[in-house]
Amino acid sequence: MEFNVLGRIGVTDDTGHPIRLTRGKHLHLLALLLLRRNGLVRTDWLLDRLWNGRPPNSAVSNLKTYITQLRRLLPQRRLSTELGGYVLQVADSELDSIILESLVFQGRNALSQGRYALALHDFEAAHKLWRGEPLQQLACDDELAAWHDRLIEDFNTLTEDLFHVRLMMERHAEVIGELLSWTRLHPLRERSHAQLMLALHRSNRIPEALEVYNRLRLGLAEEFGVEPALALQRLHNEILNMDASFGGKPAAEHVPPQAWSLMGSRDDVFSAT
Repeated sequence: MEFNVLGRIGVTDDTGHPIRLTRGKHLHLLALLLLRRNGLVRTDWLLDRLWNGRPPNSAVSNLKTYITQLRRLLPQRRLSTELGGYVLQVADSELDSIILESLVFQGRNALSQGRYALALHDFEAAHKLWRGEPLQQLACDDELAAWHDRLIEDFNTLTEDLFHVRLMMERHAEVIGELLSWTRLHPLRERSHAQLMLALHRSNRIPEALEVYNRLRLGLAEEFGVEPALALQRLHNEILNMDASFGGKPAAEHVPPQAWSLMGSRDDVFSAT
């Protein structure tokens, strides 16, 4: 059985066939139960979120009906009634967002060991799990909205991890087009702009690499009133000066893939680990 939140929310049975869920309240209820899977989800919490803080007089009865209907669609004992609420049992291997996290973790471990082909395999497998905007059919409340935003950021970071390992495998020419598109979609993400600068630099397209920096610098100044991270400024200067000390490959290339997403400071993003 598979539970999907990366794209349209849904469930697939053990034979690979989708379980038909069409009603908005069923989908919303399933998303809330998945958010707190394997733990008690309190009835009052569900009532508050399913009706945006204003449950009607019939809400308790309606919730019981939705639970019964959802339970019939799922295998026996997946969704149980407990004192004060409900529990949905879902293994980590059954939820696509958790599978993605596991593959990314494996990929980063492989990358840290210099096993680039394995890292690429794991990152690509994780990337294929993404089927579009997460929790797609829902008008998310605060907690689901936070989950949605976290899933989006996980995907963005994964995409940049994938660019990173391909750069480490000397596949700079093939990623330039994708990075150009990606940086247009995300004009203020510093990590991907650094990756594009590196790919252009290594393809002897120095003026374009410098223009990428200038465009990012203007965007950050207009949006936030800040300069690019010092590490990016150093990379820009290396490319600008064509310093022979880095032999055509700026030292900043060796950024660990998690540095941009887990950094304590914007200026530590190129530090070696």
